[in-house]
Amino acid sequence: VVGIVQSVARPAPYLIYGPPGTGKTVTLAESILQTMFAAGSDKNTKILICAPSNTATDVVVERLAPFVTPREMLRLVAFSRDRSSVPDHIIQYTSFDELENCFITPNPKIIKTYKIVAVTITYGGKLFNQGILDHFTHVFVDEAGHSVESEAIGCLLSATKQSSRTPPVIVLAGDPKQLGPIIRSGISKKFGLEKSLLERLSQMAPYARSKEKDVHGNHYDKRMISKLIHNYRSHPTILDIPNRAFYDGDLIAEADITISHRFVDWEHLPKRGFPIIFHGVEGEDMREANSPSWFNPDEAQLVKMYVDLLIRDTRSNRCKPEDIGIITPYHRQVQKIRILLGAHGYSECKVGSVDEFQGSERPVIIISTVRSTVDYISFDQKHKLGFLANEKRFNVAITRAQALLIMIGNPFTLENDPHWKAMIEHTIDGGGYTGADYTKKEQR
Repeated sequence: VVGIVQSVARPAPYLIYGPPGTGKTVTLAESILQTMFAAGSDKNTKILICAPSNTATDVVVERLAPFVTPREMLRLVAFSRDRSSVPDHIIQYTSFDELENCFITPNPKIIKTYKIVAVTITYGGKLFNQGILDHFTHVFVDEAGHSVESEAIGCLLSATKQSSRTPPVIVLAGDPKQLGPIIRSGISKKFGLEKSLLERLSQMAPYARSKEKDVHGNHYDKRMISKLIHNYRSHPTILDIPNRAFYDGDLIAEADITISHRFVDWEHLPKRGFPIIFHGVEGEDMREANSPSWFNPDEAQLVKMYVDLLIRDTRSNRCKPEDIGIITPYHRQVQKIRILLGAHGYSECKVGSVDEFQGSERPVIIISTVRSTVDYISFDQKHKLGFLANEKRFNVAITRAQALLIMIGNPFTLENDPHWKAMIEHTIDGGGYTGADYTKKEQR
């Protein structure tokens, strides 16, 4: 926060590198408030807040709302957005016209009177069309790792103060190790648009991790980047593999133990004290017609079995359906599990793909990996499907869990991926493996 307020990085962007559960959005909101209200802050400061989606933008506005009045902050909303999708306490910050029953864009002169303007990245790139030019002194982008690079740059160009002496302060918050932009065009992928601006910058020398610590014990140049290392979400055993695989072992588990240790004594754990289960199953993965999307009925039944155990067959500390998240990489499996759970009164359990869970958390996460046939793994990689084709999907899936992680899959298929292999071995070593007979690859 100090580095951002002092603007030491400019004209280069300042990065807030926020691994899962480290309070990235809270840090961003605090940085915005300090920029506005800290002693000695410039009274002419004009702040633009951007995020890739309406939900992500609303979250930042919600964080700021207790400290900023509707006269100081404007949440610009697209004309096409439905009123009911905007949280009630955010409406006062928008320009909703009750007579027209829609969101309107105020006159540019009115927009310029606000200290803070919050928009989606898509909207931010069009501000110059509304006559907002050479105006903002600071731009804060949340979930920057999830936004398309060209759109992010659109927010940073014409709407910001164009001055070589005092260039705008740019702050990007996100995690380059989690899911990047969703790009479907082969041509766009070929030219590198799958890589966000945040990820591209994080791979450049000024933002790189040094093997040696500086005098303050930092591996990064604090003038350019801050890596948040205190994880307030997960039990230490759940965090262990992602921490070593993606974050250089820097993360420190500091979650509230009343949340993170909730299931350490659950009676259905293979080993008490180790809240991870890997249930090995050699099921059959199936497809319908020519769809590239797979489903696995055996795994769907096991998901239902564990939901039963958590909600009904637990003597104490029972789960509510909304405490359980079920992640599976294939749309067809999502559909099958939703139908199965809905038929048994568990429709409140959230079932979705990794993309749907990015940025959220649940006390219990159940992962159905689906794939059971090694022969089709190359097919997955060609179609960019599943967990095996994308290590970022593995990272996001595992790190959603706060207190209990249950993985269901074929260990003989998954061991072909180094991250899954490490996760299965970690579970075996901790005593959490159950199901199909399996020994580590090196011991066969």
